[in-house]
Amino acid sequence: MQDETQPVLVQRSRRAQGYWEISLRRLLRKKLAVACLGIILVMYGAGILAPLVTAHEYDEQNLDIATQPPIGVGAKVINKVVVANDARIPPRDKITRITLANAQRKMAIGQATFFEEGPNREIKVGDRLEVVVRPAGSWSHPF
Repeated sequence: MQDETQPVLVQRSRRAQGYWEISLRRLLRKKLAVACLGIILVMYGAGILAPLVTAHEYDEQNLDIATQPPIGVGAKVINKVVVANDARIPPRDKITRITLANAQRKMAIGQATFFEEGPNREIKVGDRLEVVVRPAGSWSHPF
């Protein structure tokens, strides 16, 4: 009798993979998903580390300038006197005067504030306003 040996098939034992391991492997195959995940992690990291970099606390407010209008790039604030709606403003005085209707419109959209007093009163002829003036062709809002 001859000794006949049968070749033994060696099976590699595979470790069982969990749900999260399979999901992570599938995610890492997609380059766009990994790039988006990186961007999200950078944003979260910036939000977490922001208090270490900024000069002010998140709840710090300057209530003295709370009623000031937003100023965009190239804009400046000019003091103007309110005149009556029917008053004809010569071109040389348009820099220092504003009609009552135009002043009310600018107050409504936040481009003007009272020069001396708070915003809790009506505009009258003779009031002085701080008006935001933007150069021609600029955006109406900075953002």
